[in-house]
Amino acid sequence: MKVGFVCVMHQSKLRPNGFELINTLRESLKFCDKDYTLFLYDNASDDTYNNTEGIEYEYIEDQLIGGLLKPDNEGIEKASKTWRVF
Repeated sequence: MKVGFVCVMHQSKLRPNGFELINTLRESLKFCDKDYTLFLYDNASDDTYNNTEGIEYEYIEDQLIGGLLKPDNEGIEKASKTWRVF
């Protein structure tokens, strides 16, 4: 069984620990004993997340285009094409 996890993240002056939270999430996914991919959508962070090995990372320049839930919907759609989504 393959598993897909979808996460939208952001780091800025208002959320200075965004990258730290993603690293914590990645560490917590070690519980999963299945083949998985983390589909990570970066909602216009001030800097880009560079620790992208083993994940599918997409940087969104303008989070206002497409609305707040667009990255969630795209991630779920992308994951559901090839993975079992939880």
